Amino acid sequence: MTLIAKRVMALAVAVCATVLAGCGGDPVSSAPAAIADPVGLNNDVASLSTPLQGSVFQSFSTLGSTSPISGRTTTVLSAMTPSRLALLSRQGVTPKQALALKSLRPSFATAPTGAGSLIPETQWGKVYVWDTGTHAYVEGSATGGPATGVRFTLYAIDPLTNQPATPLNAIGYADLTDESTDTDYRLGVLVASETATYADYLVTATSTQTSFQAVAAGYVTDGAHRLDFNNSASASSNHIAVDFDLTLDHPDVAAHLHADLTAGDPTTVLSLTLSVTRGGETVALAGTVGFTTSQSGASAVANLVVTVNGRQFATITGTVTSNSAAGYTFTGPDRDLTAQERNALNQMMAAPAVLTAAAAPMFTAAEQLIGSSYSLGL
Repeated sequence: MTLIAKRVMALAVAVCATVLAGCGGDPVSSAPAAIADPVGLNNDVASLSTPLQGSVFQSFSTLGSTSPISGRTTTVLSAMTPSRLALLSRQGVTPKQALALKSLRPSFATAPTGAGSLIPETQWGKVYVWDTGTHAYVEGSATGGPATGVRFTLYAIDPLTNQPATPLNAIGYADLTDESTDTDYRLGVLVASETATYADYLVTATSTQTSFQAVAAGYVTDGAHRLDFNNSASASSNHIAVDFDLTLDHPDVAAHLHADLTAGDPTTVLSLTLSVTRGGETVALAGTVGFTTSQSGASAVANLVVTVNGRQFATITGTVTSNSAAGYTFTGPDRDLTAQERNALNQMMAAPAVLTAAAAPMFTAAEQLIGSSYSLGL
């Protein structure tokens, strides 16, 4: 439901309440909107990325810089993770943080032709292992990889190098399978150990010379928390749209992020809606942020509204610049926001960047296989 529709519904409810109060009676006035549990909201939003922090999935995330598999070049799937939303942080911005769309030239070198479009048949079934001498994955002697794909052995990671620690300690594996058809590219991703599955999802992409669409759907878990997701993205020469649906099982919380980015010179405009549902309460952040860069610096202008179950709770407005530490203005429902409410709204503002940055590793291996001469830059 759009923000306008929510406001209309809220107005209709208020009118109905007044009518039902009866002739001659005092109008019924509803209490200002409020977040029932700001601390709980703050914690639940932060927990959405928890399943992505598991050791096996984190090991899988290191494949991007070391994998020998490269059917195509650059990236199509980074559009699935709008990590350039970091300007929504309450802190000031720097010139490097100012959002700018440098280039967007989607195209595939060839059209899909079924299985083998992404991973050559000559590599099917192979298992790749880490070589401590070359610090890269190499073809191993073992067999047992997927019938239409390849397997990577995953190891415990050294946090200082972000590479497998020595001595090597195998903790799982990642199977990448080519499930492409004659109409779209499809990459299956399975991250598992001998006893558990930590990620299982499918990435689907189609493209023309001037636009592309992509969908990633499945789940990621750390063994205690499971995040189900259905993420889609589309792009053209100056526009990107992403749509994320995320559902966490523990705690029970769901989030929906929709963002449209339109590139301009010198101003790029981001329109977004982030809604978080926990229990019977839905808190939504919606509005626009405009990013402008110049030789003298950068600025971001915010015009955002926070609603609780469709009723306006607060506004976030103002301008932050690279030359000032001043932040946005938070205005509550006829009063100052409490510290807990401010913390919750700050978490909502940071959530798009946090979630997309945390989810980025799930697309790293796919980005090496599915390419589109597409880039976003700061």
